[in-house]
Formats: sequence, C-alpha cells, structure tokens
Amino acid sequence: MDSLDAALRQVATIVDNADPADAVPWLFARCWIALTRFAQHGRDMVDFDQALADFDRLPDDAPGRAKLASVLVVETLRGGLLRDEGRVPALRRHAEIANADPEPLPDWPVNYAATRCRILMSDVLAGVPGFQPRSALDEVQRHIGTIGDAQPQAMLAENTALALNVLIASKEGN
Repeated sequence: MDSLDAALRQVATIVDNADPADAVPWLFARCWIALTRFAQHGRDMVDFDQALADFDRLPDDAPGRAKLASVLVVETLRGGLLRDEGRVPALRRHAEIANADPEPLPDWPVNYAATRCRILMSDVLAGVPGFQPRSALDEVQRHIGTIGDAQPQAMLAENTALALNVLIASKEGN
C-alpha cells in the first residue's frame, strides 16, 4: 500500500463518519489526493472517478472549489480522457466553475483555451442545434493564439480548427 492509498483510506474513514458540513474539507482533501494518485501512479480511472464523485459532493461555496475544478480539467486533458465523449459534459461544467475563479492558476488560460476547443469539437460531433462553424472557428483561432506552442493543447486546438475548416468547406460545397 502506497502512502497516497493510506491517506485515502484515512480520509475515507473521516468522511464516512463526519456530519455533512464537517465532511467538506475532507471531501476536498480526498478529491485532491485521488487526483494526485491518478496523475502520479498509473492514471487509474478508479482514482479519477473518486475525485469526480467527491468534487460533486462539495457545496458551491466551498473554499478553493474553483481551483480544484481547474485541476480536474487539467487532469482530464493530461490523462487523455478527452477521447471519451461521455466525459465532455463534466469537463464543460468543471471548466465553467474554474473559469469563475477571479485568480486562476497560472496555466489556466492555456488549459481553458484547449478545453473550449474540445467542447466546440464535441458540439460539432453532436450536431448541436444552432451551432455556427465560422463563429466557432474564430473562437478556436483566438484560443490558438492563447495556447501558443504548449502541447498537447496546441495539437487539440489545431485539430479542432482543421475539423471546423472541413465542416465549413463541406457546407459551402468547396
């Protein structure tokens, strides 16, 4: 058993035995520990899903919640979880929560830009009513400027721009 596993077990015992209001900081801690273990010890989806479940139990006004949401978004990006279309609704929700932070983490603008590109790609794939490919492409171009050469964010944004250009060309008959 690694030290993170031991910490998760100890925090779980506290969460399971605490009143709901007293459990909030422990839910935050367990979410953080599970994300850390996910990122540093094999990207086990059990850890990621535990973090999501704990995050979802946090009240909207929990201190640090917006920053924790940004960490969830970043781990979604880094963990290669964006291939799973079913994860996009949570990604969208967490990005909105994180984006409300008046003092975001230093790498948030780049990660948010990449996240928006992935959300736009999801909207294309889902055929969201009223989706405007040209407006989406303009937004992606702005995000490409924000991202610069940061990887894998730049690749995600460039692929989104390519898909939107293909969609626009097909609609215009080019």
